[in-house]
Amino acid sequence: MRAVLPRSRPGRWVIAAVAAAALAAGAVTAVAHPGPRPAGGVLLAARSSAAPGYCTGTALTRLPAVGGVTNIAGTEGGHLWWRGRAGGICIGTVITDIRSSILTGTETVQVLVYDDPHPGGQVVAARTIPAPEPGTYVFSFGVHRVFAGLTAVCIGALSCIEFSAP
Repeated sequence: MRAVLPRSRPGRWVIAAVAAAALAAGAVTAVAHPGPRPAGGVLLAARSSAAPGYCTGTALTRLPAVGGVTNIAGTEGGHLWWRGRAGGICIGTVITDIRSSILTGTETVQVLVYDDPHPGGQVVAARTIPAPEPGTYVFSFGVHRVFAGLTAVCIGALSCIEFSAP
């Protein structure tokens, strides 16, 4: 018996090349979400630019699954990329999984940062889920900033990663 290889669809390499160019140019920051995407899930990528102070994370840390901040399996709420930099901690890309059950109004997903200048927290990125659109969403936020005295990064007030001084 002979193995039958799947045929390539025309134009797939063009789409791959355009996507690679957009990522390389910094037009869109998107990190592949680990594992299979849920059926009906939507990937929403936030745009960022290489502004002064731009940084990227190199260490991966997972957000805990809490309430609606969770993946389908309920094992994590997403993850973020970070690293220590002169003057503080760089937060690169924050990826979060949201299970929305709203039927009216809208729901806003926020990335909050708690640091020395903002001990009560400050919103550094936000996206809105239009209603009625219940389902599972994967959001990618390109934060790419250094925060002095960073103590925590949270999705809403639910799922947080705490940082401590060395």
